[in-house]
Amino acid sequence: MKKIFLGFAVVISSLSSHAAPNTCFKSSQDLVKTLYKNYPLNIDAKDISSQKPAILTQYFSKKLVDLLIKDQKCAAKIQGECNLGFNILSNAQDEPEDSQIKILQASPKVVTVKINFQPSAQFIDFVMQQQQECYLIDDIKYDDHDSLRKILSQK
Repeated sequence: MKKIFLGFAVVISSLSSHAAPNTCFKSSQDLVKTLYKNYPLNIDAKDISSQKPAILTQYFSKKLVDLLIKDQKCAAKIQGECNLGFNILSNAQDEPEDSQIKILQASPKVVTVKINFQPSAQFIDFVMQQQQECYLIDDIKYDDHDSLRKILSQK
């Protein structure tokens, strides 16, 4: 009986090491910090907007994921850019001078981030949605133009 239980425990532990990561962010600030940690703003880094739906749903609301996937399909079809010609986390095509991200405010509804570009900084508001006690990004508002949802909703 001990051998069977031990074998079962090994199988369970090996399965749990391959389980999906816990993607329930209990605070809006933790979500944004993790997003920038996993998708840093340097030239060689992977861009969050080009990730698969399984990754996108860890950070973004269903509506925003659907819009990002629609833009990915459009870009693949025309083999170029559709509505996104910039990094959605920096509102720029270039790498910032100082890749340090500073969270200026974090509330349950909005997280404001400052990114140092020369000659002026970028300020980005992450609009949050809470679903079953977990935070997701529902929109991103940029200080120099429209929100991400509006950009992605263009034809």
